[in-house]
Amino acid sequence: MTQKSRLRILSVCDDDAVRFSREMVLSDAGYEHVEWFPSNASVSASQIRLSDVAILCQSVECRRAARLTLAFRRLNPDIRVLRMNALRTAMDSRFQVDCEVVSGPGTLVEVLDSHLANAEHWFALSH
Repeated sequence: MTQKSRLRILSVCDDDAVRFSREMVLSDAGYEHVEWFPSNASVSASQIRLSDVAILCQSVECRRAARLTLAFRRLNPDIRVLRMNALRTAMDSRFQVDCEVVSGPGTLVEVLDSHLANAEHWFALSH
C-alpha cells in the first residue's frame, strides 16, 4: 500500500461536473480513499475524525465553507483543509484554511503530493 492510497480525503463539492473530473484526476494519481459529499450533506463525526485532508470546492458557498472548516477542526484538529479557487484571486479570508489551491490540471495532485512529502512539516506549521 502506497502513501497515496493511505491518505484519507474528504471532498465537499456542489458541482457534479467538477466532482467527476476531480475524482478521475485523484484516482489516476493514486489517491484511493476519497469520500465525496455535497455541502448540504450530513457528514458523520467518525468520517471527519478519520480524514487526513478536507477539500472544499469553489462551488461551496463561503459561509458554508467556513462552518464546515470549523466543524472539521473541532472534530479533527490535525485535518488539513484545502480550499479550491477557480478565480485565481484571493478568496474570502473570514476563515483559516491550510492551503488555497488555484484550480487547474494537476495543481491539486501537486499539493497533495507535497503534503505527503512534508506531512511532519505541515503539522508543525499548523500548531
